[in-house]
Amino acid sequence: MKPLFCSLSLIACFSSTAMTWQCPTHEQQLGAKYSIEYTQNGQSQIETFELWRSHQQVAHAGKNNITEVWQKLSNDQIRPIRYFEDYQHGIEYQPIDLTGQGSVPAWQDKYQLITQAQLNNMTMKDQQGEGCQQVQRFVLNNEAIQLTIEWLPQLHLVKSLQAVRAQHTEQWQLEQLIVATEQVKAQFNRWDNFQTTDYADIGDNESNPLLAKMIKQGFIEHGASGFYNADGTAIHSGHHH
Repeated sequence: MKPLFCSLSLIACFSSTAMTWQCPTHEQQLGAKYSIEYTQNGQSQIETFELWRSHQQVAHAGKNNITEVWQKLSNDQIRPIRYFEDYQHGIEYQPIDLTGQGSVPAWQDKYQLITQAQLNNMTMKDQQGEGCQQVQRFVLNNEAIQLTIEWLPQLHLVKSLQAVRAQHTEQWQLEQLIVATEQVKAQFNRWDNFQTTDYADIGDNESNPLLAKMIKQGFIEHGASGFYNADGTAIHSGHHH
């Protein structure tokens, strides 16, 4: 059975906080910064994750200085660009490049980190607040997972999320909501200014240090997913943040 949060290493646990924020002009244009705490066998690790939206573009910025920008096309397909921040370089993929890697990720999955179908599989326990400050609490408990989500319905945004499994807990908390339109535009413009290479053309660009490392790792012959770290090691096709 497919995991509930196949898209998330976004499976996490959050505690509720009394955070308030300015409402964005539109929920399609904002930035959300999260803190994440992973706990396993008594050992904890803290990371950060950023979600950015600009209309038909969504960006996920997380570990390894890698940012994925997902573009929704007019035919409802999704086209990813993977940016390597250390190199200020991106690799552009066409939707067809992902067809051999299992199901192409749903737009909702990228846009709001959880699909409406997943929320519908949970039970809403309570809600409070109004407008963009409204928070709904959803829970799901079964043998595999104890899941609690604080959901901002007006923003289609996760406020907090808790996933508890055997020997493993992930805790996510929304720390900052960015609603300034110019700041969001500036973030996407920064990525747009990176040099990019089409995935299909990588073999013709061995002089680029990032691409040379990838070629040295033999990814053209043996790489399964087409997604790579800056050091040339493969990133599996599952959600990697």
